[in-house]
Amino acid sequence: LPHYIERDEEITRVPTAAGTADPAGRQPWPERDLALAAVLVGTGARAGELCGTRIRDLVLDVEDPYVRVTGKGDAVRDCPLPAELVGAIEIYLASRLARTRKRARRDDPLWLNNHGGPLTPAALDHYVRRWFTRAAVPLPRGAQAHAFRHTVAMQLVGRGEALNVVQALLGHASLRSTEIYIRAAGHHVREAAHMLPVRGQLRGLSSTADKARRTG
Repeated sequence: LPHYIERDEEITRVPTAAGTADPAGRQPWPERDLALAAVLVGTGARAGELCGTRIRDLVLDVEDPYVRVTGKGDAVRDCPLPAELVGAIEIYLASRLARTRKRARRDDPLWLNNHGGPLTPAALDHYVRRWFTRAAVPLPRGAQAHAFRHTVAMQLVGRGEALNVVQALLGHASLRSTEIYIRAAGHHVREAAHMLPVRGQLRGLSSTADKARRTG
């Protein structure tokens, strides 16, 4: 089952940490990190998809802004960008210009590493681990940047979104890949049911009833 960030306040703490300069980092870039965290938690895009985007894939000057990503099997999809994400990206782009002192061209990578080179999935995972550590949020087991993708999916499923909508947003080729989040949601519902406080009370009542039956 996918591992994800379960608490809403923890989901907020991670981008907050990302947007604060890392005192232990070399050439920290909080504007970029906040934009990356916002896009990860706001779109559910894969790490490889984001690292593969170019400047031309970012479309902000339309009524419904989006970033175009290329997923598995070269499948292309457009990830919607709400206003909050657009704002974070625009701040990053302004800081990028000030940092590199050169205007980005259409074919340039959208995301850069701390040294001005193309961002790789391995580097992104490294940044993500630092964000979680600094936010004092446990990193979901077996997930790094992918933890945001699982979190987005579980939030959508938890709100009752149609499975085909979740599939389209995540870019799953098969609905079977999306159904794992339905099973995960069911698993956590069962866990919650087993943790209800009333269970302890019922055990006490059952014990009392059993004693009464034996003595009666």
